[in-house]
Amino acid sequence: MKREELRTLPLDHAWTPEALCEHFAAIMGGVAYLGKRAGAAVVAGLCHPRSKDDLEIHVLAEAESWDLGELLRACRGLGKRYQTPGTLPPAPFRWVGDGKHAGARSIIDRLNQEAGHKYNQVSINSTAILDDPTPYPTMFALLSDLTEPKRLYLHGAGAGHAMNEVPRDQVADCRFGDLPSIEALAFVADALRAWLDYWPYDRIDRNASPYRNWPRFNRGGRR
Repeated sequence: MKREELRTLPLDHAWTPEALCEHFAAIMGGVAYLGKRAGAAVVAGLCHPRSKDDLEIHVLAEAESWDLGELLRACRGLGKRYQTPGTLPPAPFRWVGDGKHAGARSIIDRLNQEAGHKYNQVSINSTAILDDPTPYPTMFALLSDLTEPKRLYLHGAGAGHAMNEVPRDQVADCRFGDLPSIEALAFVADALRAWLDYWPYDRIDRNASPYRNWPRFNRGGRR
């Protein structure tokens, strides 16, 4: 499948593990907790870069819930669905968000102790966006930069609609929890963009673990 065809696929397209490896160098998820709106999780993939400047990100799936436990269960299900194959034991799916959130960590501990999920653990690493003094302008700037020129393909994901609801002169007034779908998308987009800094362009090996040289976003979240 060529990239032009990839860009036309619907959200929640049924991927095989082999097809995911063929088309994406890295797949990660962003998760943002509920506030004024339902909490959100967004899974996105970075196409195999053809050069150090070749950035193309596709949203693969999303989930929303007003219940934190249900949201994190959805994350576990999405993590299993998009887990990077080829490693034994399987590498944990990488989620980016607030890894220090006490309520989420308590639920994650219980989820990870449930039978049958030894190799499908939920782990959330903290993103540096949480420390940004103006997070919403930063997130909007990031996502706008990725859409012009077109490098981020939403495939109908809800974050695109949410962005259109906010007048640009009100973006700076937004706080975490106001629009979790935008936050989750920005978290994962920022993580995938940062991942390019560690891509070994001189010796591309699509069968290698994409996270072996990726130390960023381990600032207090579970490993």
